[in-house]
Amino acid sequence: MQAMPVFLGGLLAFQSRSLGKRWMGLRIVRSDGRPAGALRILFVRTPVQLLNYLPILSPIRLIANLVLALLAPTESVHDRVADTQVVLD
Repeated sequence: MQAMPVFLGGLLAFQSRSLGKRWMGLRIVRSDGRPAGALRILFVRTPVQLLNYLPILSPIRLIANLVLALLAPTESVHDRVADTQVVLD
């Protein structure tokens, strides 16, 4: 059970995709198309994404994601902060 976060983190860091993204043929890249890189994914994008699980911040994140969905439908808060995007592989 403890190996699962390491495995999933490794997928994100070294292949720029989670299992779901892999199955759907997607990957994470920087907004200019270059590879996102392990440090950017693990230490910028993922921690911001994990803030969604803090109950006090969830309403703020929900509003921010809704606003971004209207303004830039392909981005979310963690993508904007980390300067990343999800693209078809």
